[in-house]
Amino acid sequence: MTASIAPDTQLIGLANRTPYKIDRFIARGGEGEVYALKGRSSHVAKIYRTPMDPTKTKKLVAMIRCSTPNIVNIAAWPVDIVQSKSKQPVGFIMPFIQDGMPLHMILNPKTRLQHRPNHDFASLVRIAQNTASAVSTLHQAGVVIGDMNGQNFLVLRNGTVRAIDCDSMQIGGGSKWGSQVGVEEYTAPELQGLSLKNVTRTKTHDNFALAVLLFEILVLGRHPFAGNDDLEVGEAIKRARHIFATNGLERSVFNVLGFSPDDILTPEIVDCFGRAFDLPRKKKLLGSSPQRPDAGEWAVALAGLANQLAVCPKNAAHHYNGSAKSCPWCALEKRGVPKFFTPKVPDMSGVSQKPSTQKPHFSIWGFTAKLLRAGGRLIGKIIYMVLASLIELIAPFLYAVADRIAETFTTFEIFIEKLFLWTIRWTIWWAILAAKIAAGIFLLLFVLKLLSGDL
Repeated sequence: MTASIAPDTQLIGLANRTPYKIDRFIARGGEGEVYALKGRSSHVAKIYRTPMDPTKTKKLVAMIRCSTPNIVNIAAWPVDIVQSKSKQPVGFIMPFIQDGMPLHMILNPKTRLQHRPNHDFASLVRIAQNTASAVSTLHQAGVVIGDMNGQNFLVLRNGTVRAIDCDSMQIGGGSKWGSQVGVEEYTAPELQGLSLKNVTRTKTHDNFALAVLLFEILVLGRHPFAGNDDLEVGEAIKRARHIFATNGLERSVFNVLGFSPDDILTPEIVDCFGRAFDLPRKKKLLGSSPQRPDAGEWAVALAGLANQLAVCPKNAAHHYNGSAKSCPWCALEKRGVPKFFTPKVPDMSGVSQKPSTQKPHFSIWGFTAKLLRAGGRLIGKIIYMVLASLIELIAPFLYAVADRIAETFTTFEIFIEKLFLWTIRWTIWWAILAAKIAAGIFLLLFVLKLLSGDL
């Protein structure tokens, strides 16, 4: 693959007229090519193959202005626009993410075992958590990824995640600087079948795609809507025919693998998946949980799963939910299924995550604590429903009180206004009267002096 820009080509940054010099070609993407920079090993240049139009330039300027240290830490975010000697913008400068593997290669067990054999299930949980955290950081900055899929992220050897192709993300309101494309398998049901060219994407749309990605990370690359023999994935998404639905899949991945979701996932994670994949509710039901979890909620739930993982006493490469009766991965291998995880191998080129040291065991105190937590959640839901019902009952009274207060303030404002006008009117009247009296006194004194002969 050849580069279209020669080494030593000089580029100028628009921010502070910073000079940049092309070093070598690194990679080619859909819109442009990435080059290393001489003397700047921490950054690279993305050069577009076609001329940048004013809209693209304005979008990059807006992205640079809304940049924060948190965004730069988790994304290949533009930091400067570069132009050629003819002063034509040709691309931008962004952080160089070294030794990152596309997330879609981590999803596939075969490529993961080939290139990252040290990534066990505990690593996958941490990768999922880091993916959710990266999306949360972007959402907090007002950025919507839009076309989210496994090619939007790079996974480093230590399990941290970086977002890439940031110039295709949606920033600001409206579809002016929006994301105009999408992959069917990651598109929310309310957008399935629509032309995305003029659609303003939202964080809620991102949250659906994020949930699909997280499921694929945790469940060996399987799609949560795959397995409907009579439906394509896009149609299954529109009908909410997912793995956790009441009208679930004909061939569930868990049925094929032969173990329960609870063997590798916590109840909180399963609940999040169910809410994410169901069709959006037009009206939230009283006492119901909010639908389609956001990235922040996912990060918290996945951290909880990471803390509950147990290590198989027979194979240290196997991690699973600590509440499971036995290791599901060992059960798969006994049935002759190819291994999904291999024993840890030394990785000298990067930092590996340490495996959990928790071992599966039964504890009466732990069992009691789980019962108390479950009872606490139930009591909390009951209290919430009671309070919500009380608020609905007293809402008309509160509205009436608010209206009365508003009327009182309106009457008071009218009174103050009239009092002000009355005060002004009488002040002017008294001023005119005082002026007349002063003029009369002056005229009287003048006449008296005239009669006395002093003038």
